[in-house]
Amino acid sequence: DALNKLEVKSGNGSNGSKYITYFKFDISGLNNATVSSAKLKIKVKDNGSTNAGTIYPGTGQTWNSNMTWNNRLAYNASVKLGSLAKANTYTWYEVPLTNVVWKNGSYMMAFVGSSDGVTFYATEGSNKPQLIFATNTIDTTPPSASIISPQDNASVSGAITIAVNA
Repeated sequence: DALNKLEVKSGNGSNGSKYITYFKFDISGLNNATVSSAKLKIKVKDNGSTNAGTIYPGTGQTWNSNMTWNNRLAYNASVKLGSLAKANTYTWYEVPLTNVVWKNGSYMMAFVGSSDGVTFYATEGSNKPQLIFATNTIDTTPPSASIISPQDNASVSGAITIAVNA
């Protein structure tokens, strides 16, 4: 779940305003799992859009809860993680994320909106942003087998059937 979500806005009012929404996630529990796919699940709050925007990775700066447009965090615009085209108000979307090797740790993303001012729900209640992972876990436990028939030290001759518990 998103630990924090912040928005910064340029312009006055929602018409012609550009929003950048920052999401920060702390990931744990992946351990030996390999992530096969990831999605950012977000709900549009205001100002639905015909071209909502693009998600980019943050650059690892310190999270600032007093962020404004003038001191906003940087993001890497050369690495596109995902994008959302049409976005209707009060609607959930799952945006596939690419170009990330997921491991346990902290991740920051910047959703750079188009000029129509789309905004998303924050961390409160049932509308909070989420990261959804599909994993390919690898069981590294070696298999074990034991012979149950014939019994230990049994004397056998001819053709026999061996039963094994695995």
